[in-house]
Amino acid sequence: TFQMKTRTLISSVSAVLLSLLCLSCSKDQASTLYEGDSGLAFASSVLNTELSAEDANQILVPVYRGTQDVFQADLSLEFETKDASGKAVWVESDPAGIFSLIARRVLFADDSYVAYAQIRFTDINKLGVDTKYRMRLSIKDNLSPSQKGSVVITANRKLNFKRLGKCTWTDRCVFDNSYQADIYKAEEADIYRVMDPYSEGLTVEEYAENGWAGTPSEYVQFSVRPDGSIYFEPFCTGMKVQGKYPAYAYFPSEYQWGKDFSQYAADNRRISDKEFQLYPVYCLPDFQYGFLNDGAYRLTILLP
Repeated sequence: TFQMKTRTLISSVSAVLLSLLCLSCSKDQASTLYEGDSGLAFASSVLNTELSAEDANQILVPVYRGTQDVFQADLSLEFETKDASGKAVWVESDPAGIFSLIARRVLFADDSYVAYAQIRFTDINKLGVDTKYRMRLSIKDNLSPSQKGSVVITANRKLNFKRLGKCTWTDRCVFDNSYQADIYKAEEADIYRVMDPYSEGLTVEEYAENGWAGTPSEYVQFSVRPDGSIYFEPFCTGMKVQGKYPAYAYFPSEYQWGKDFSQYAADNRRISDKEFQLYPVYCLPDFQYGFLNDGAYRLTILLP
């Protein structure tokens, strides 16, 4: 039930949340801590985007200001790569030579609360069919109390997807039951997309009724490699812990905040011709700490 599941979630994160709230109240920011009504911020900590020729060789990322006494935002852009040991690290220039930040400063129009950072990519044909490009865009200073000062962008080339039918989605962290969702497969590669597998469960299992439902990712996308191993992009489950903090699912080796969950990476794999298994780490990236309950949970997708 909702009460049993959320009771455990609250016990897992409430101590840390309490410490954050106490710290913030001591700075006289209790009324605006999570509202973002001053300073600069991004809308979320994660952004997935598909690129095509229609994008005119640029990615637009909105930057928000809470009040009109902030006139500009200074930005930096980093790129994910692997070091000699295979560990993911961030560097200042794109190793692939494809992406760059057009301007490191964006200006707000007098009557606007949003401006757009522009990330340029040189040529759509240089993007790999099944390659993911990860970048981290950051606001250098004057952050809003929400502290959403960085957004990790995962970009990939837009593919053509064909509907396979309804799959059975079973998330053992968020839900007690399984739910049906449309599943598509790319024509160009062994890449699958499950459309909105969370909205129904958030309603049925009373998350929405109790104020714990936000906006889940439009779809969950995962790719299957020739050896049967699976990689998936971070996605938002739509569950909002204590009604405020969006819970995301991360690939185990990409969880960045303390505990090492990389041992679960190998559990992301094709089980059979009809079944796929993911093993996400469920966490709250907006505050860069902690994980929910045991952290990593089995998630299965059964094809029609």
